[in-house]
Amino acid sequence: MNRTAGVILAIVAVALLATTAVLYQKNKTTTAALNEVRNTEQQSETRYSDAINAIAEIQDSLGSIAVGDSGVRMLSNELQSERHLSPEPYVAAARALVERVVRKNT
Repeated sequence: MNRTAGVILAIVAVALLATTAVLYQKNKTTTAALNEVRNTEQQSETRYSDAINAIAEIQDSLGSIAVGDSGVRMLSNELQSERHLSPEPYVAAARALVERVVRKNT
């Protein structure tokens, strides 16, 4: 009977040792994953903060532009004059180029 109890005790000790090793490995893996998630979260918070700061800078620079600024009016006048240009010469040139490429490749 003593021998049987010793064998059972040895089996239980080995099972406990194996369980301890498995749980230790799972704990180590889970801790590594948790640290990775924390780092990712910190990086996301930093990027979010940087984006908010960039938006604030853009809003400040847009707020400093005067609507009646002469530079803005000059640009508006240039764009207005370009609206009267006809796209037809550019379309014709593009068509000719496409036709040459098609002829060359066939």
